Order: sequence, then structure tokens, then C-alpha cells
Amino acid sequence: MTTTAVILAAGFSTRMGADNKLVLEVGGVPVLRRVAEAVSAVCDIPPVVVLGYQNALVRPVLEGLNVTLVTNPDPAAGQASSVRLGLEAAGQADETLVVLGDQPFLTAQNLMAMLEAHRARSDNLITVPMQGEERGNPIVLPRSLKAAILSDGTKIGCGSFTRKHPELTAPYLTSEPAFFRDVDTPQDLANARESHEGRVA
Repeated sequence: MTTTAVILAAGFSTRMGADNKLVLEVGGVPVLRRVAEAVSAVCDIPPVVVLGYQNALVRPVLEGLNVTLVTNPDPAAGQASSVRLGLEAAGQADETLVVLGDQPFLTAQNLMAMLEAHRARSDNLITVPMQGEERGNPIVLPRSLKAAILSDGTKIGCGSFTRKHPELTAPYLTSEPAFFRDVDTPQDLANARESHEGRVA
């Protein structure tokens, strides 16, 4: 079973104010680098990171990691355009994680637990983290559905695809907060830093 990933890191980070959230640090490590390190640890094929807004600022935080960098020339086109670019650039793995670049609490252990649950089924469905009615990220996309997402017109963001096609999804039931926490605002960042310090202590 081969695994790769697409990490979405092209957005404008507007809710963070003047700062780009992906380069801000939690526990001394930039948010995007934390995500990329966790994801890389579970991939056989180097993950694709889709950059866009402030490309020159964000790119250096990935220095030294075994990742493939792709630049979205029009990040204003939205996340769906980055998903398409990432999936087109990703290797032909059996499974592809589609990951948000602003989830700094994801660990390799979290991701491996979800991948193992995905592999335990034989239905070739998209695995989506769920806690009650709340949907999380990342998702796991089987090879058999990659072409379907790419051919789904312009609205191929994986969230919209899985809502449009619930028959093609299966839940990964989990209470692990890392799947449901991201860093969008200064308060989110402060909370993430406080939580990290609490874990370290």
C-alpha cells in the first residue's frame, strides 16, 4: 500500500491579519512545517505542497524536507484550484491524503491511525474524520476516486465533492482534536501556542 499527500498552502490567510499564518510558529516550528513533517512521516511518495500567496515567504519554511513544491498561479481561484493542481502533481499512490496546511497538532500517529482505519475497509471510499456531525481534515482519497474528483468540473474542492457524493464517503470516527483544529485567527494561534506549552510541560 503506497501513500502520498497533497498539502494545501496557497491561501491568503486573511483572518490572521497582516501575518501569514503558515510561517508563524507553534513551539518554535512554523505551522506549515509542522504539518509537512507529520505528513511526510507516513508517505512513501513525497507529498506535494501547493503554494500560492506569498510563495517566496512560505517556501523557506519547508527547506530540507522531502516534498514536491507546486505553485498555484491564481490562488484567488480558491481551494478547489489548489486541490486540482496538487492531485495532478501527486504520484499514483494507492491512497492520497488531502491535508490543510494550518493544522499544527496533526501527528504522524494521528495520521497513521486514520490510514489504518481506511485500509481496514475494502469499499474504496473516501475516509473523512468525523466527531458527531462535525467534519474534520485531512481526508484519505483512494486511487479509484482520484479521477472522479479531477473530472468533477470546477468545484472539485474535496469538501464540496464529499458533500455532493455522500455515497462515496465513509467516516473515521474520532475524538482526536488534531483533526478538527486549525489556525485561522490570532486567537487560534494563541490557543495553539498555549496548548502546545501545556503539552510540553
